[in-house]
Amino acid sequence: MTRILVENLNGLDLGGITTHIFNYISVLQRSSDYKIDIVVTVQENNDVIDKFKSLGCGIIHLPHRQKQLFRYIMALCRIMYKGSYDIVHIHGNSATAVLELQIAKWLGIKARIIHNHSSCCQHKILNKLLLPGYRRSFTQAIACSIEAGEWLYGETQFTILRNAIKVEPFIFNVDKRKTMRCVFGFKDDEYVVGHIGIFMEAKNHSFLIEVFAKYHALQPKSKLLLIGDGELRHLVEAAIDKNKVQFDFFYDADSTVEPPKDLIEMGARFFKIPPYQNLVEYLRTLKKYFKENNYVIVHSHINTLSVFPLYMAWKCAVPVRIAHNHSVPGGESVKRTALKYILRSFSKIFPTNYFACSEKAGRWMFGDNSFNKGDVTVIKNAVDFNRFRPSEEVLVPLKKKYGIDGKFVVGHVGRFTFAKNHKFLIDTFKKISEIRNDAVLMLVGDGELSAEIHSWVNKADLNGKVIFIGQVSDPEKYYRLANVMVIPSVFEGLSLSTIESQISGVPIVASTAIPEEAVISDGCVRLELDNPNWVSTIISLENKKVNLDERSKLYEIGKASKLLEDRYLEMVREICLKC
Repeated sequence: MTRILVENLNGLDLGGITTHIFNYISVLQRSSDYKIDIVVTVQENNDVIDKFKSLGCGIIHLPHRQKQLFRYIMALCRIMYKGSYDIVHIHGNSATAVLELQIAKWLGIKARIIHNHSSCCQHKILNKLLLPGYRRSFTQAIACSIEAGEWLYGETQFTILRNAIKVEPFIFNVDKRKTMRCVFGFKDDEYVVGHIGIFMEAKNHSFLIEVFAKYHALQPKSKLLLIGDGELRHLVEAAIDKNKVQFDFFYDADSTVEPPKDLIEMGARFFKIPPYQNLVEYLRTLKKYFKENNYVIVHSHINTLSVFPLYMAWKCAVPVRIAHNHSVPGGESVKRTALKYILRSFSKIFPTNYFACSEKAGRWMFGDNSFNKGDVTVIKNAVDFNRFRPSEEVLVPLKKKYGIDGKFVVGHVGRFTFAKNHKFLIDTFKKISEIRNDAVLMLVGDGELSAEIHSWVNKADLNGKVIFIGQVSDPEKYYRLANVMVIPSVFEGLSLSTIESQISGVPIVASTAIPEEAVISDGCVRLELDNPNWVSTIISLENKKVNLDERSKLYEIGKASKLLEDRYLEMVREICLKC
């Protein structure tokens, strides 16, 4: 009886090489002339192992070849020595198989077969270094194709052994086709692109997904069917998510805010453009990028100023152009207010779709008629709830840093602009400090009115009671430092700070400029700016426990982002149907 030891260095998985090995062994095992043992490692698929056991193969477990190399070598030496094998048959796609072949050679195994199934490998430099010794270590070279053989064996003679299959199961059958399409939920008019293979680098799933994404934009009634699994599954899933929607962000060249690293890591691209005040250069740059990138959607978030980028998007024949309003005017300078009203009259000329952060913002920008007809899509300023619930361990160092432990902290998070009404906030806090000696005001943010706000604090003799935090990238920590948040805005489209404060579990007193939609708990009180009860209301909420209600679910990032994604894809499909 001939004893054979078989090992697949790529792992005994559900892939093509394992299938090939199984098919050949299933034929060989019909004869009593062969006793075949299969090497497996601790991470192998149990279903595959059971399939080989059913053929009568012996299963030999070894430590992981890469993670436990020394233990693997010792165990392999022991197995080869005790097994009295006549043949060692190694399946591997690089010269690193020299390890197994040399062990077999040292132990006197005369027939040492190497079997290559690929025309490339991952470790190219190491492969090149090991090749000379590798080609002297085997007695028989086998390849699945001429290309695979010539690549790995060079001038050394090799045998072509095709990856044979059982033909009968693969013969086309109409009834089987209908059944399987029904199983997967494919409709008769849906075009299915398929791929079968392990989720590994060599299979190049990322390229496949990228190509399919482009095809799907042209043919919405198409599906991609991926059959397989593997160690790179998470990267395949990430590629799918990335290719649903590719985001590019445009931001002013004079902006002090750096592009977020987490978005860059997720595949987002950022482009600096001239500020809109330099209108000619601004439009010229937009035209260049719109033409180069062939965008399907341009989504502008700059309120009434969206007229300018959407005009250029229209000129460049971008099919989907979204105007997204986040604000309403109120109390600004006559000049700025007049400009907003002038630009608003052009707000519906160039966009194909109208978005707003709230009903109030939508009605002001696009008109009651458009809103009532359902032409305006309200996309909530969504929040990652988990982010706004930092642990006490994170907060303790900050309390110590700013000396606020045990103090009554009145907080505000927002840019130093007219709309946020810092003058009113400082005047209100002055009255609070006269009642509460332990009161401090925490201002998180920065902006164009920074000098004026510092001056107001100085004039109110509040130095030492007002803490200027500055602009931060992690505002979620600072909400939790406050006992009460105060948002006395003159005007707002929605006010993300109001939402974030409630999600953080911190009560908030806000002006009625904050729309009712922003109230998502029992911990938010809205007051008119001329209401005399601001001070007493703020103090009364010191120990208030905030309970979120059903409305808060509308602001959960997962649901809101899914709504936006669905709207994007729906708009693309509509464009494709028109083509």
